[in-house]
Amino acid sequence: MTIAVIGARGDMAKNFLVPFLGKIGKVIKIDKHSNKAIWCRAWSSDVIWLSVPREEVPAILHNLKLKPSQLIVDICSMKKNISDLVLNSGATHLSLHPLQGPFVPLKFQKWVVIKTRQGPTAKKIISLLKDQGVSLINVKSESEHDFMMGAVLAMPEFLTVIIHLLLKNFATHNKRKNLRLKELLDWATPAFNVLIHFYLHSINSTPGWLRKEFVLQKKMHFWVTAKKTLNAISAMNFVDISRVLNSQKLNLSRQLTSSEQISIRRSVNKWYTEMN
Repeated sequence: MTIAVIGARGDMAKNFLVPFLGKIGKVIKIDKHSNKAIWCRAWSSDVIWLSVPREEVPAILHNLKLKPSQLIVDICSMKKNISDLVLNSGATHLSLHPLQGPFVPLKFQKWVVIKTRQGPTAKKIISLLKDQGVSLINVKSESEHDFMMGAVLAMPEFLTVIIHLLLKNFATHNKRKNLRLKELLDWATPAFNVLIHFYLHSINSTPGWLRKEFVLQKKMHFWVTAKKTLNAISAMNFVDISRVLNSQKLNLSRQLTSSEQISIRRSVNKWYTEMN
């Protein structure tokens, strides 16, 4: 089996795809600097992995004609009907999304599998991922995947903007100098420790172009939702905020068992202890 990895210089390809796929076939590594001969070899491969930003896919697959026996595998964080582009190429399609990113070991990874026209080669790859210890979440459509990603990817990135402005404005309102990150880390309580490390991790671990894509993408309108929410908050009074605070504990107990809540608390405290 010949396997082409387009975007081979990226972290996902270097950390996971090339080592993993090298065990099952001959890997052809492709990047934007590869010559025409290498690209021709890629298009004749049995399996073609797209480890590239979603916005680059239309140009890569433009006017491409492949065989139904060939498989295109994409690992884009947002799908945006990428299956239509693959369908037009004539190849079968396996749509995946590694949720934990490129720096968590494969055996601890959780990947999303979107229902597409997959074929036997795709099923073999899914089986091999399971053998490596990867947990899988199966969803029925790209739109379902993108909706969930709007929550779990766009929300954290947008909240970094809120945290940044809250800290700045809180200091200004109290006529104090701007709070420095090192100072905040030194003063962090367990809950704030989680918050400030989330803030640092989001900014430091995700490429700038991808953060903007998550927050500002037009299809999900996340930033529009966020603006409406902030406008609603600005109109809330003391009683309104108090009701929200009261409802949070009730919602938590309805959706998570006591043992799950205790497990989360223990993991946070353990992490806080290890970090200090």
